[in-house]
Amino acid sequence: MAMLDCTPLLNVADVERSLAFWREGLGFEVVATWDHEGRAAFARLRSGKAELMLNRPTDVDRPGPGAKPSYSDVVLNLRVDDVHALWRALTAKGLSVKPPERQFYGVDEMLMRDPDGYEIAFTSGVVTTGSAPTAV
Repeated sequence: MAMLDCTPLLNVADVERSLAFWREGLGFEVVATWDHEGRAAFARLRSGKAELMLNRPTDVDRPGPGAKPSYSDVVLNLRVDDVHALWRALTAKGLSVKPPERQFYGVDEMLMRDPDGYEIAFTSGVVTTGSAPTAV
């Protein structure tokens, strides 16, 4: 199965501070943001073909990427046509991967680690509206 794109997700201490660096300093545009309890919790940025996600990890009471204890410094987010088909293909090869789960923001996601421990999130689907990131 071909990967459609790869977007790094950086867990940061302060999304607003990081936004200033990436936006004003490096010229990235903000594609989407999501607030939690009045503070920026997530942002998706773009510059040309390069995309980047910023995430503020929080306590496990909040749904989403910050609540996953496995998300640490960097997560490679690989978007695919059908994460469920990818899961079937990987398990058929004998890889031990938990099945994809529907996230509150509308995508189906499957997590695994590479041999060096880097987190990889495979996703498919469309981000929903509501409590999900909203276009800026």
